[in-house]
Amino acid sequence: MRTKYVKVLPYDTKWKNDFIKIKNEIKGTLGSLAVSIEHVGSTAVEGLAAKPIIDIDIVVREVDVDNVIKILEDIGYFHEGNLGIEGREAFSYEKKEHLRTHHLYLCPENSEELRRHIAFRDYLINHKEDMIKYSKIKIEAARLFPHDIDKYIEFKTPIINQIYEQMNYKFRKAKISDLSEIKRMYLDIIDDMKKNGIDIWDDYYPCELFEEDITNNSMYVLLDGDAIVAAFVTSRDNPGACKVKWQYNDNEILYMDRLGVNVNYKGKGIGSRMLSECENIALKQNATVLRFFVVDCNEPAIRLYEKCGFLRAAGIYEEVIDEELVLNEYGYEKNII
Repeated sequence: MRTKYVKVLPYDTKWKNDFIKIKNEIKGTLGSLAVSIEHVGSTAVEGLAAKPIIDIDIVVREVDVDNVIKILEDIGYFHEGNLGIEGREAFSYEKKEHLRTHHLYLCPENSEELRRHIAFRDYLINHKEDMIKYSKIKIEAARLFPHDIDKYIEFKTPIINQIYEQMNYKFRKAKISDLSEIKRMYLDIIDDMKKNGIDIWDDYYPCELFEEDITNNSMYVLLDGDAIVAAFVTSRDNPGACKVKWQYNDNEILYMDRLGVNVNYKGKGIGSRMLSECENIALKQNATVLRFFVVDCNEPAIRLYEKCGFLRAAGIYEEVIDEELVLNEYGYEKNII
């Protein structure tokens, strides 16, 4: 069932209940034949603007697909085949006015399309910045093309592709075996910053701290395949914490430090991704505020942080590196609950 008029609404908490109602009706008919019934698509992501249509994947064993198709037809659904997409069977329906408008798909457990649906949903749930960006694009697409579903889809396709690209990256704690590659990445970053007039790191700092960071389980990396593309360090305190005036006075603080992005991955949204990952770490550690310091001349980083919703604290932290170098740093923070 394809809608002709494009209507995108702000997230509605009722959508979750609408899904549960449909799920219970289907589950009551299929019983144990349904391995699971998944709420997928935009209405499954809290905070995401969406067309008010519930997307549902019924997951079954491969051997049960034909039987389940017949059962669904017996309760008023019409089998439309896979509509050109392998790994799912689509259904339309009539006379179900008691249920929210929905798209129903039947997927075997090993379906690649099922995996994509769930992975996309879970990524947006766990990466708020990308979810907000996607939401804004959808709203704009619907505003521009309210009567052209194809143009609507075309407008939002680039960000969908970007999200799928981000989903291919792996995020984990750094290992001691990563150390030499991490150092090489940061030396390249230092050279690149110096070319752009940002002289804040050198051959010693921060590279000589990384082994201790890894040993303390406080360093995290993002990988594209086997290649490290970004890293940062976390801590519960920072020597500059008392030097500026914060907006959020809370004891549960996590600090991020030494964020670096591989120079070959500039402009690919990696910085935003790492901030999102750090927010997730903070939440898992029961922190309510994420903070960090940035040198006043590092304008690209400042633009990134402000774009991602971080607020500048009042005052400046003068970090003394040695007798000849004092860095003027701004404090930034974000309430993440």
